[in-house]
Amino acid sequence: MADAIKARYGADIPIYFVTLIKNHLDLGNIVVDQDHSDQVLDITTKGGAIIVIDWSDLDGGGGMEFICNYMVPTKEIGDVAFDYIFAKFHNNHLLTEIPIHLIGHSRGASVMSRIAYLLAQSGVLVDQLTTLDPHPLPCDWEREKWEHTSMSIWDNIIFADNYYRIGGGLDVPDGKRLDGAFNTNLTGILTDTEHAHTDVHTHYHGTIDLDAKSVGRDNDKRTIQDGWYNILLLPIRQPRDYTGYYLADMFRDHEMIIMIIKQVYILH
Repeated sequence: MADAIKARYGADIPIYFVTLIKNHLDLGNIVVDQDHSDQVLDITTKGGAIIVIDWSDLDGGGGMEFICNYMVPTKEIGDVAFDYIFAKFHNNHLLTEIPIHLIGHSRGASVMSRIAYLLAQSGVLVDQLTTLDPHPLPCDWEREKWEHTSMSIWDNIIFADNYYRIGGGLDVPDGKRLDGAFNTNLTGILTDTEHAHTDVHTHYHGTIDLDAKSVGRDNDKRTIQDGWYNILLLPIRQPRDYTGYYLADMFRDHEMIIMIIKQVYILH
């Protein structure tokens, strides 16, 4: 997705990676993997950046709430990511100096919601929060006694868009509608129920790269279906160039920070 956004952006902005892992000296803590993360997230050369947070080492995978005790709460993941990205200077600049667009899929949506919450505590506006089939688990906030739900549209978020679907069986995590967001219900549009949770991400990718036929690699490769955007079909759907990332283009008139969650383990 990062490469597709960069191409759509039309500017040679850098893509940075921040990898979060368990501290193998203290498994109760999360650390930034210094060997697989960019040390300086520089916004001075191009005026913006795309930052990919890779927390696949911490993701329990699957949507089964009963394994919560073995998962790292997204609150903790968001806290560490926020401290590394926003709470320190990069080449003598804070990344909060320019507009921010946060994008998260599944449990990654609650990571981004937590980051947006921490930005609110610092008095920083979030220009856009995009959530793709958000599926927070109870442990994402209850285990840490976080006083707020792990998926909220905070007052500092200027615009929030949410894409979700429900149904597909016990092994397929359901997304959810979010109060305060511009919600797009993809139930009945993404018809491959076994992969519907992943295909919310695929559907959004298709609105970034309007010519893409598929996304992913090897066994995780998913086809972008023309029917998802066919306005002649029911349920009602939006044309490919008039939904999803179109809303980001509509609101963006300047360089910004775009943050994306990357999970190697894709929920099916």
